[in-house]
Amino acid sequence: MVSIPLLHGRLEPKESGTPSVNKLCRRHYLSRVVVTDHRLALTRLLCGSFFFRGLCTNPGLFSFDTTCCRKCGLDRETPGHVFMLCRAQETVAERAALADTLSRDFHRSWDPVFTRNGAEDLMRSLIFDWNTVVPMARFIYQVVRQWKWFGHRLPTMVCELAPESDDEDGGMWDFETVTEDGSEGDGMEMEIAF
Repeated sequence: MVSIPLLHGRLEPKESGTPSVNKLCRRHYLSRVVVTDHRLALTRLLCGSFFFRGLCTNPGLFSFDTTCCRKCGLDRETPGHVFMLCRAQETVAERAALADTLSRDFHRSWDPVFTRNGAEDLMRSLIFDWNTVVPMARFIYQVVRQWKWFGHRLPTMVCELAPESDDEDGGMWDFETVTEDGSEGDGMEMEIAF
């Protein structure tokens, strides 16, 4: 079973009144995010379609090297770390742009977070808020576009390699040409298979 930590304990906002717990409905964020790529990136994150090395049932069974962030190497690779804690330069820049947008357009700021739980709580509050879901979806999309391990087949998911393939040569996958399911495309669209 794959853990989807961002969906646990979330509150669904209402246009009027107090938010309520609704374990099955994801409708509000889909209706608010009109840019297709942003909506698909957010949906894929929430549905657990991205592979995070640090999300495993018992991380203690694995060495830190096999579960650490592939961008910064400072902590276990989890959604909270990748999006809200990672110190990779391009992720920090996108996070700063998100903070500027939230501050300028929504008069919302957040205190620095230092833990996985704090980061995931912050993500939940921004994703499942009626107003901040739109800039948060854009931020998620931007980080996913820069993260070379998202949006293509991962080496751990490959059953067979073609002779002379890039994987055998240690080549890099190109997000622009290979999608998660291995199909060819220009990388501008993201597909979700249910």
